[in-house]
Order: sequence, then structure tokens, then C-alpha cells
Amino acid sequence: MGERESGMIYFGSAALLLAAGGASLFFYSQAGAEVSETKAADQVVVSLPSESDVVTLTAGKNSLEATWKQLGVSDQGFDRSVAATFLADAGQLNTASRNARLDVEKQTIVKAQTGSIFDQDAAVALIESAMYRGEKSVDLPVTEVVPEVDDVGIEDVSHVLGHFTTKFKAGDSSRSYNLKLAASKLNGYVMKPGEEISFNEVVGGRTHDEGYKIAGVIQSGQLVDGLAGGTCQISTTLYGAAFFAGLGITQHTPHSRPSSYVRGGLDATVVYPVGKSKGVDLKIQNDYDFPVAIHFIVARGKSTVRILGKKRPYDEIVFERKVTKELPFRVITREDDTMPVGSMTVDQPGYPGYRLYTYRKFYKDGKMVNQEKTPVHYRPVVEYVRVGINPNPNLRVPKGKKKKNLSVISGDGRMAQ
Repeated sequence: MGERESGMIYFGSAALLLAAGGASLFFYSQAGAEVSETKAADQVVVSLPSESDVVTLTAGKNSLEATWKQLGVSDQGFDRSVAATFLADAGQLNTASRNARLDVEKQTIVKAQTGSIFDQDAAVALIESAMYRGEKSVDLPVTEVVPEVDDVGIEDVSHVLGHFTTKFKAGDSSRSYNLKLAASKLNGYVMKPGEEISFNEVVGGRTHDEGYKIAGVIQSGQLVDGLAGGTCQISTTLYGAAFFAGLGITQHTPHSRPSSYVRGGLDATVVYPVGKSKGVDLKIQNDYDFPVAIHFIVARGKSTVRILGKKRPYDEIVFERKVTKELPFRVITREDDTMPVGSMTVDQPGYPGYRLYTYRKFYKDGKMVNQEKTPVHYRPVVEYVRVGINPNPNLRVPKGKKKKNLSVISGDGRMAQ
């Protein structure tokens, strides 16, 4: 703040002489010599602004009105610290930058926005200069803030090219957790034209370190507990959506036996490579000349995938299958001396195997323009039975496992989108 001495107010290197009533100001040079009151080129005579006068501060596209009092002007002069404090709280003069973002849920693309931030130190000096000159507006210098992400790799997600849903028991918390974790790796993924993606590469390892839990998995035809159980349901759901979206299926392996949560022929198993094992992968390719995005939703007992992008060039894509052979399963009986004679329990139900063909048919204007035929083989699942041999009739008989209804194989399984 300036100091009052001998009728003068000092502002840094310049001094102001208050005329009678404080109406006029005479500037002094940095050397302390008074500026001539004659017609010197740099002579400035201004009125001291009233504390209640309003000044408009503009920073890029943003503006803010303030009184000179708020900016540090008083009968004691100009207080730069007051101006600096006011500007420190004037965040509305800045514009936040915004990264481009793909909102697959709302099927919208949020465009990138360049932000700006004003220079507070320079602003104080410009406000002081405007005060001397009696100006009512001040343009503040700004610096552009460029967003880190200015392109999400896709411009149109207005159409659903294909979708697919599988169901699971929402009460199985470990399986539900695994499903959501694996799906999160794929959600929002943008496939460029011609790009092929590997499920194993995108989702990554399925280990304890990655957060996966123990849940049911199919291993050698049997349903057992295993790490990351449920991951294959995510690959199956993705496969179904890619199938009906018309994406290329470049690598696909069905389970060793039909899965209860999907129609036979539409499942896809995956095994992450460990050590020297090559693993089992699902690979899909974007054969369109425009990018597509993957939208994954896992909630309330349903796993759903939508493939988003421009309108696909087909009116309808159809799944059909033809079962060519049913393969009987074996029954292996084991004696158990902990069970009474005449009792029996099933440790693992048996299921027949199947040989079948799946067909993907592409239609446009009512005519089939393309067809793909794929052989599928499900091996029979051995049934394991225990029979009691202990003569003690009072022994308890363990409850056996019930056979699941594999109606997923009945009929031609026709589906169309």
C-alpha cells in the first residue's frame, strides 16, 4: 500500500500528487522528478476511480465483474495484495481442459476441450495500470491448457451392430466378482478397422495378484473350483456379440462340454497361457471400414455385450446349428464301504457329447449374401456313481448331484439380429 507523505501517495517507483479534493493525479517519473504539466507526450491526468465503480475482468471466453474496492483500491491508494487475494479466488475466469471420452453406456462421445488459465501476477499489474488510466475493463493474459486425450479413436457409436447376454447366479459373489473384473478390461475398447484383438492379451493374466477369486470352472469335462472361474462366460458373451455384429472370428474354441448358460455352439472358452502352455484364446477382428467399440455390462445376474459403431451393412445376421451326431457317455461305478448296501449316489452326472455345425448367415435386402460354417465337437462327460457295500443299514447316504437340463442343444437353436 502506498504511504502518505507531504500530500503524496507513493506507488512503487511512481508517485501521485492528490489535487484538492483528490480529484486529479499527477504522475512522477521513476527518478522522482515531477512530470511537466505542460504538453509532455507521456503526461497522464486521470480521476481516481471510486471504490464502488465496477470493472470487468476478461480472461479468454470468461469474464467477471468486480468493484475497485474488491480489487484493492481505497483512499490510501492501491493494495496489490488485496488484488492478488481476489484473483486467487476467481477460478471462474479459468476454463478447465477436458479429455475426449467415450461414453459407451449413453452411446455418446464427449469431445476434447482446450482449457485456459490466466496469469495472476500479470493480472495484478494490468489491473493497476487500468486503475491509473481510468479504464472500466481489463483483458487478462491466458495460457492454453491442452487436453491429454484429444481423440478416442471413434466418431460414431449411435448404432448397436450386435449384442449378446448370458445369465449367472447373482448370489455367487466370487463368480460375479470375476465376471466384473474381466469385463472391465474390455469395456470401452475401440477396435480400429482391420484390427484383431486377443481376449488373453486385453484381459491379461487371471491370478490372485490381479484380484481374481476361486469359482466354478470346466476342467477336463468336469465342473470344479478354480481360480478366475467365470472368465469363460465373459469370453462367451463377447463371442456372441461379435458373432451377431458381423465381426470376424479368427480364433475360437468351444468348451469341452456344453455350457448351461448359453446355446450350444455359441460358447467360447479361454485359458491364459502359463509357463510353456500356449493357452486357449478368443480372437476377433473388425472387418468393417469404420471403428467399433465394446460395451460390457455385468449386473443383476446378467452379462451383456454391445458392439457399437456406425450402422452395419447387413439387415440381419442369423445363427443356426445342425446336430449331426449324439455321442453316449460312459458310466463308471465305484464301490464305497461308507455307504450301506443297496444305496447309490451320483458324484458327477454324465452328459452325451455332440458333433454339430454352426452357421452364420448374412442377409441384405431379404437375400443371403454370405454364410460361414463351423464344426463344433463336444465330448461326452463321464458319469461317476458310487454304490454302497457296507452291510450296516444305518449309514448315511450322501446326497448326489443332480443332472442339469442341457436344453441348450435341442433344436436348431436359431437366433437372429
